[in-house]
Amino acid sequence: MLALLPDTQAPVKLTPRWNSVRNQIRMPFFWKVCYVLGYCSVTKKHKVVRLFSCRPANSCCEVLVLGTPAYWRPTAQQPPSYYVDENNPAVYVNGHLHFFAHEAGIVTFNTSSETFGLLPLPLPWPGLRNSSLTELDGCLCFCNEKLDGSDARFHVFLLRDYYMEARWEKLCCIDRRGWPASERVLLQSLCIAPLCMYHSDDGRRKIMFGTGSLKVFALDPDREDSPEVLFTPDGTIIGSCDDDFYLTLGLFEENLAPVGRTIEEMVFSSPTTKAWSDVLKWMSAHSVSELSLVCREWRAMIMMGRFIQSHVFHANLNKSPRVMIILDSSYGLYVDLKDFPGQHALAEASHLVCSQPCHGLIVGSWNITDFVCNPAMGYYQRIHTPNDDETFFAGRIGLGYDSKLNKHVLVRISYKKKDLVTREYKLECKLRYVKDRLWHMVDPPSRPVADMPPAYVNGKICWMAEPNLGPVYLSCEIVVFNVGAGKFEIMEGPPCSPNNGRMSMLQLRGALCVACSDKNTNVIDIWMMHDTGTWSMEYHIQLSEFLPDYSSENTTPLAVDTNDGWILLKTGRSLGYYNPKMAALEIIFSVSMPGTGTVRQVLGQRPRYPLASAHARVFPAKKNTSLPPPPRREREQSQMAPPLLLLLLLLPLLAAATPPARPAYPDEPPSCAAVDAPVTVPERREAHGGGRILDITHYYREDMPSWESDDGVGQFLWLPASMRNGSLANNSVMRMPTHTGTHVDAPGHVFQHYFDAGFDVDTLDLDVLNGPSLLVDVPRDQNITAKTMESLQIPKGVQRVLFRTLNTDRQLMWKKEFDTSYVGFVKDGAQWLVDNTDIKLIGIDYLSVAAFDDLIPSHLVLLKNRDIILVEGLKPENVKPGLYSVHCLPLRLRGAEGSPIRCILIK
Repeated sequence: MLALLPDTQAPVKLTPRWNSVRNQIRMPFFWKVCYVLGYCSVTKKHKVVRLFSCRPANSCCEVLVLGTPAYWRPTAQQPPSYYVDENNPAVYVNGHLHFFAHEAGIVTFNTSSETFGLLPLPLPWPGLRNSSLTELDGCLCFCNEKLDGSDARFHVFLLRDYYMEARWEKLCCIDRRGWPASERVLLQSLCIAPLCMYHSDDGRRKIMFGTGSLKVFALDPDREDSPEVLFTPDGTIIGSCDDDFYLTLGLFEENLAPVGRTIEEMVFSSPTTKAWSDVLKWMSAHSVSELSLVCREWRAMIMMGRFIQSHVFHANLNKSPRVMIILDSSYGLYVDLKDFPGQHALAEASHLVCSQPCHGLIVGSWNITDFVCNPAMGYYQRIHTPNDDETFFAGRIGLGYDSKLNKHVLVRISYKKKDLVTREYKLECKLRYVKDRLWHMVDPPSRPVADMPPAYVNGKICWMAEPNLGPVYLSCEIVVFNVGAGKFEIMEGPPCSPNNGRMSMLQLRGALCVACSDKNTNVIDIWMMHDTGTWSMEYHIQLSEFLPDYSSENTTPLAVDTNDGWILLKTGRSLGYYNPKMAALEIIFSVSMPGTGTVRQVLGQRPRYPLASAHARVFPAKKNTSLPPPPRREREQSQMAPPLLLLLLLLPLLAAATPPARPAYPDEPPSCAAVDAPVTVPERREAHGGGRILDITHYYREDMPSWESDDGVGQFLWLPASMRNGSLANNSVMRMPTHTGTHVDAPGHVFQHYFDAGFDVDTLDLDVLNGPSLLVDVPRDQNITAKTMESLQIPKGVQRVLFRTLNTDRQLMWKKEFDTSYVGFVKDGAQWLVDNTDIKLIGIDYLSVAAFDDLIPSHLVLLKNRDIILVEGLKPENVKPGLYSVHCLPLRLRGAEGSPIRCILIK
């Protein structure tokens, strides 16, 4: 049950955070946390209490009441400053929780008043190294085993008189030296603790004990008998277990007490919370992080996986890349590029690389130090890898994400042997989750990896294979680590050669890409891999006009702006956007001439007239270019700061100020000779004609749901002929099922004799597909049954009805995974419609008009007479119920039982 509690997998207070602004108060941070469940007899509710502590003595306590809005709050009284061991669980007895505190004794917590106290110990502190607390016979039990050689016996004490004198009673003393050798060896363990007290069949009182190796035995406390072994894991499905210093088993009781609602259900049960969720999901990660401190309700909502997934989609929608600069990679100090003052002293740095964002996190390496961070949230964590080779290797660490476990994965590769002359090498590979601390050895890949950062795409971490080690291969190869399978694979790369120039791995538009440079022509080609496993050249970057600042050997692509297709490039001393249509470059940030130690920064709106200074430098592509590239900053100023994080790894910037930066190119003439042309951006609309025409068709995309598939539609559009590749025109190829997205069903869909007779989509009556229609809202708590149809009271004579259901509220058509719980017609609802209405056109908001559990029977009823047409996968979002004129036009696909269809409503 504790696994379902909020902020428990990696509590924020256990994550070290440093402020990017100097001289600010450091965020609270603790090393240990101890969880325990208690019960408040006053409110009749369970409480989960967690006690944070660290050395030197410092502590903090929070409580979460089950069944109430899911957030942690401070206790009424904060605890005394003691260090609590997180692996020694607290015990609930007599309305109090009991924590075993080092060098103090027993700290008590009253679950009703939420106050703390102290209990005396039955033994002095020096003898408590091997001690533990538990509950026995309804009393607090203290166990201790002295291992100093003078006394090897196991002592058990009970606190009988809890409220009066806190008097401890010695229950028994167990001397294992008197046991038979077989039992002594079998029950030898690093931990022994009582589980319960019971009476045997002969009426004797016995104590049941558990061990750290999952063995259970019983003893009579009044007699010095041999132990009775009750359970061992050997021979069971558990198997042999390693011994532990702490008890890893416990008892349960038969009880009908309900656990209650899930945390997510409690958080989003409030209409106010839902409303604020719809507002906050569009904001940047930094803003959401700050707003999480407004109130506990907001923080609980923001930490839910449901909100996080929604925020990732909405906050990154149509946003330009956001760039941040590392101020100090040792402590995770970074600043947004737009907030950077622009005049700082520089310290040369090498061996500094980082990854693209992977589900919000970034992994980086600086010299021998690896780190993981989320600059938007202020998180930074060093990755400790003891006993590893301390030589820098840019491809030594990769970051991925396990979608099944919802955990980030680190994969570290190191060379134990590397000889470029003999081509001999030896790899070692380790894996760990970001939130764990232990590395696990995994089998290394069968090919060596190149000295370049890997890229993460669709559950796989990809490295470029090193061509100068191992056997000689003529083709380009990619080393792939499948995060879900936990093993390496080898994949064929694009048709380019590393002998021509530099190569780099990156992820663009959700696809794996390889940037291949040609040092002879000063060109970078970006190849993209499609779902079919084929490669195509998507971008062609010409840098000849921009030498020496930008060359194919010092330039690396970082991202593509989804708004206009401009490519973000970095050189190590400069950052700029490249316009692939006009082959022009706009610098947004750069370091001045080498040796000057100053920074030149270009931000804000670019002037519309030729520049007389070096405030911004825009390179024209060719002499005959009539218009310069359109300005980007003018458009971006009106946009919200996007949460996509790209760390610009230029140079660490120190805080000491320097004189104002001089122009980097004072003698260069203005680069623009004409007024900037206005940019033409296509407008995609859901409403036309001033809101009179409403488009209720879903646009086709790769992650839209597909029938009984968890992977969505996948790639359905290819561009085999591209003008970028030298073709005279762009010509696409489309391939997908006919029942995809918004589509129509013909009678031949479920009747073979109709299909054989030719009743395909080309025979559908356009008079039925166009005309007056009624949009109705279906009750949200059920499928469409006969009772549901009767309650809608659809008048006689209405021939076209569009049914909006819970599917729209749940946004099922926007989810990649097919959901069998969608709302649709059951058989009796379909029969009622046929028998009691004049409806000839049925429209619904998911992939099937029939409920999943009544799929074929409902279809047979509706399509039996060939007079009803089914339109499925509609998008009736933000449309009021009422009368409209509907217009649906399918493709004329002869022989097809289904077809994509374009549907609109006209008021």
